[in-house]
Amino acid sequence: MTKRRDGRPQWVLGAMLGLVLMGACGGGAPDEGAARRATPLGLDGVDLCGNVCGQGEACEGGVCVGTGLLQITATWSRPGDADLYVLTPGGRLIHYANRGPDADTEFGELDVDDQTGTGPENIFWAVGTIPPVNTYRVCLTAVGFDPAPSPTNPVSYTVRVRRPGKPDFITTGSYTQVTASGGCNFGDPSYVTSFGLP
Repeated sequence: MTKRRDGRPQWVLGAMLGLVLMGACGGGAPDEGAARRATPLGLDGVDLCGNVCGQGEACEGGVCVGTGLLQITATWSRPGDADLYVLTPGGRLIHYANRGPDADTEFGELDVDDQTGTGPENIFWAVGTIPPVNTYRVCLTAVGFDPAPSPTNPVSYTVRVRRPGKPDFITTGSYTQVTASGGCNFGDPSYVTSFGLP
């Protein structure tokens, strides 16, 4: 089950907000803006209307995730535990054991850590928090899958980077073996991509 940073299961937030915006997906929404927020598109372009996200959040793969001036989101093809890592320009590694937001993450935050599903995992810099300028590295480990990734049963993934005023930067790939992160460096088996800000 996917859990938010506050520990609540994801469906609880959707159910609570769904009561407030009852009918938002088929008309009868309290206001036009609420209807737009209630019908986001997921990574696969499917209408995920049943999960209404709050301010500063977006729906990714049916889960409300934090958004802001920079957002990195990962999903994968079959249930299991993959871990998203982002190495900031200042050399700070954001991941499940260093979630932030604080100086140790350059104020980025991992808000969703999916350990049993197909993602998402999400790292973002909230509105009002300026992400550092320069190069970021993104890694994804495939650590908890049954059966383990193999050439006959790979785990494919999608990593999406969102930056204001730029098109989404999407990287896809697949793992055919269990990967571990050695700090998110070029050449690591878990290395996915790099990108820059601005």
